Amino acid sequence: MESPGSRMGQNPAQARTSSKKLLIRPFSTPPQMPDEYFNQTWENELLGAIRAIQDKQPVRFSYEELYRKVEDLCRGNKTTQLVAKLEAECEKHIAKQLKDLEDSTLSQEDFLASIDRIWEDYFSELLTIRSIFLFLDRKYVIHTTYEKNLFDMGVQVFVKRFTASTKVMDTSIKGIVSLIDKDRMGEVIDKSLFKRLLTMFASTKLNTSQLEQSILTVSTDYFRVKSLENLQENDIVTYLRYVERQMSLESERISCLHQSTRRALSVVLEKNLLVNHLSSILAKGFDQLCDETRVEDLKLLNRLFGVADLHDGCEAYSMLRDSFGEYVREKVDQIVSNPEQDDSMVPNLLDFMEKRKVLCEEAFENNEAIADFSKQTMEKQINKRPNKPAEYVAKHIDHILKAGNKKYSEDELTSTLDKLIVLFRRIQGKDIFEAFYERDLAKRLLFDRSASLDLENSMISKLKVECGASFTRKLEGMFKDVDLSTDIMHSFRENRRSAGALGDIELKVNVLTTGFWPSMAKEELKLPRELNDCQETFTTFYLESHKSRVLRWQYGNGSCVLSATFPKRRHLLSVSLYQTLILLLFNKVETLTYKEILAATGLSESELKRALLSLACGRHRVILKQPKGKVVDEDDSFVYNSGFEKPLVHLKINSIQAQSTPEEKLETTETVFKERVHHIDLAIVRIMKMRQMMTHSRLITELLEQLKFPHPIPLLKKRIEYLIENLYIERDPTNQQKYKYLA
Repeated sequence: MESPGSRMGQNPAQARTSSKKLLIRPFSTPPQMPDEYFNQTWENELLGAIRAIQDKQPVRFSYEELYRKVEDLCRGNKTTQLVAKLEAECEKHIAKQLKDLEDSTLSQEDFLASIDRIWEDYFSELLTIRSIFLFLDRKYVIHTTYEKNLFDMGVQVFVKRFTASTKVMDTSIKGIVSLIDKDRMGEVIDKSLFKRLLTMFASTKLNTSQLEQSILTVSTDYFRVKSLENLQENDIVTYLRYVERQMSLESERISCLHQSTRRALSVVLEKNLLVNHLSSILAKGFDQLCDETRVEDLKLLNRLFGVADLHDGCEAYSMLRDSFGEYVREKVDQIVSNPEQDDSMVPNLLDFMEKRKVLCEEAFENNEAIADFSKQTMEKQINKRPNKPAEYVAKHIDHILKAGNKKYSEDELTSTLDKLIVLFRRIQGKDIFEAFYERDLAKRLLFDRSASLDLENSMISKLKVECGASFTRKLEGMFKDVDLSTDIMHSFRENRRSAGALGDIELKVNVLTTGFWPSMAKEELKLPRELNDCQETFTTFYLESHKSRVLRWQYGNGSCVLSATFPKRRHLLSVSLYQTLILLLFNKVETLTYKEILAATGLSESELKRALLSLACGRHRVILKQPKGKVVDEDDSFVYNSGFEKPLVHLKINSIQAQSTPEEKLETTETVFKERVHHIDLAIVRIMKMRQMMTHSRLITELLEQLKFPHPIPLLKKRIEYLIENLYIERDPTNQQKYKYLA
C-alpha cells in the first residue's frame, strides 16, 4: 500500500495520463418504435380524444399529454401513418354529418342553417385537433406533403366530401341563390347566415364555378327585366339613382364571395343596368338636365358612364361627349341663327358659355375629351353665321363701356369683360369686330359717352394681349388724339384774340388723325353765322401753328347744348349738330315746311328725316309735326311748340347720329370686305413667293390655314384668277393645276 505522502507527491501530468476516457457511440441502426405501441397510443388515447372533440364530449387526457404522445410517435417515424389515420378519421366524421343531412327532410332555410352549423363545428374541431397534433404539423406536414398544414388538409377533406354529395351541393347553391333573389325583392332573410355561407364557399373554394354560374344566370335575368321596367316607368334621374343604389346593395351583398365571382357579377349588373341602355338613358332627359344645370345629377350620370366605359367595346364617354356636343350645338344655333334675337345674342352666349363651363368643370369633373369637344363645337357653331357674332360682340362691349359703374359693380364689370374676351377669342372675323369697335369707340370718345377711361384702357390692353399691338394701334391713336385735342383747346382758350372772337359761345373741337379714326362722309352744310364764325376762328388759330396740315370738318359727330326759352320756362337742350341746325331756324319763324328746312340746312334727306323725327316725335317734342304721325313726308310742316314744358331744366334729346344706322353698318361691313380682298391677294403672293411653284389644292390649303376670317372657296379662286390676269402668278403650261410665281 502506498503512503499518503507518496500519492501527494505524484506528478499531475502522470495522473491525467493514467485515467480512462468515456466514449459514447450512436446506434448503427436507429431503434424502431413497435407497431403495437403506435396502435395502442392511437386507439387508446389519440382516437378517443379526436372523437370526443368531434362529439363535443370531455377529453380523458390533458392536451399536453396528448401533445407529448404525438411528439413520441413523430420521433418514432410514425408520421406518415399518423397523418393518414387523422385524415381518414376527419373524412369519416364529415361524411357521416353530410349523409345525415342528405337523408333529412328539412326545409330549404333549415337545410342551409344545418350546413352552416356543420361547417362551423367542423372548423372549430379542426382548430382544436390541430393544437394537439401541432408537433406533427410543424415538423413533418409542412415540409413533406403538398398541404400547407393540417388545417388545410382538413378543409380539403370537407371540400371532397361536400362536393361528392350532389344533393347537399345542389341544395346549398339553390338555397344561396334563393336568398340572393329574396333579398333583391326586398324580402326579409337571415343576412348573417347568408354571409356565413358565402364565406364558407369563398374560403374553401367549394365549386365556385357552379355557384358563380347559378348566381350569374339568375342575376342576368333579374337585372334585365328590372332595368327595362324602371327605364320605362321613371325619368332619367330616378333611374340613375336606382342603378347607383343597386350597385351599392349588390356590392355589399356579394362582398363575401370569391373575388372572381364578385367581378363577374359586377359585370352582369353593369351590363344589364347601364351598358345595354346608354342611348336610352341619354335620350330620356339628358338635355333637360343640362338646361336646368343639375350638377349633382349630371355628376352621377358621368360617374356611372365612367363605370360603363370600362367594359370592352363600350364607348360610354364617347357617347356622353357626343350628346353634350350635340346639346351645345343646338343651343348655340338657337342663339346665333335667329335674326330676331340678335340684340340678345351676346348676353345669351355669355350665359351659355358660363353654363358650359360649370357643367364641364363640376358635372363632368374636368373631363378633357368632353370639355375640348364641346368647346370646339361651340366655336364652330358660333361662326356658322359669318360676321354677325363679331359685330354684336363689339356692340355689347360698347353697351358695357357706356353703362360702366351705373349698372354694374367693379367686380361684375371685370368679370363681364373677361368673359367677352373669351367669347372674342372664339369668333372668326376679328376684322369685323375691329371695324365696329373702332366706330363705337369713336362715338364714345367724341360724344363723351364712355363711363370710365380706365375701363377703356383695360379693354384695349386685353385686346392687345389677344391680337397683338397692330390690332390696337388705331385704338391707341384715337386716345392720343383726344388727349392732344384737350391740350389744343386749352391753348385756344388762352389765346385772347381767338377767345374774344367766340363771344358767349363755348367751343370744343377734337382734332382727329385721318388714319386712326373710322372713315366719315364729307358733308357740305349751311351753318348759321354764329357757328360758321366759330369754325373759321378755330381754323385760323390751328393753322397758324400747323401750317402744313389740312382741316376737314366732320359735322356728323358734332353736338351742341342750346339755351331754349319757352313761354313757360327755360331749358338747356343737349342735341346733335344736325338737330341744332334745325332748331336755330325757329329763332326767326314759328312754322317751316320740310322743303324749307331741307334747303336752309343742306342736310341729306335721310339725315334730315331722322333729326326731325327725334325733335317732333320723340320724348321731348320741342317742335310739332303737322299732320301728326311717325313718318316724315315732304309735304309736312313743323311748328315751334310754345307749350313745351318739362320738370327738368337740362334735357337730352337722343341723337340719331349716336346710334348705329343700317347705312353705317352696311358701310362698315363693305369696308371690311374690301380689306379682306387685299389680305387674300397679299397672302397668295406671299405664299407663292416663298414656294415658287405650288399645286392648286396645296395653295388653297395654305390659304385656309393663314387667313383668320371667313373666306369662301369661290372667292379664293376668283382672287387667284385676278392675280394670274395681273401677271403675279401663272399656270404651269404642262399642268394647269400648278401655279408658278412671277418675279
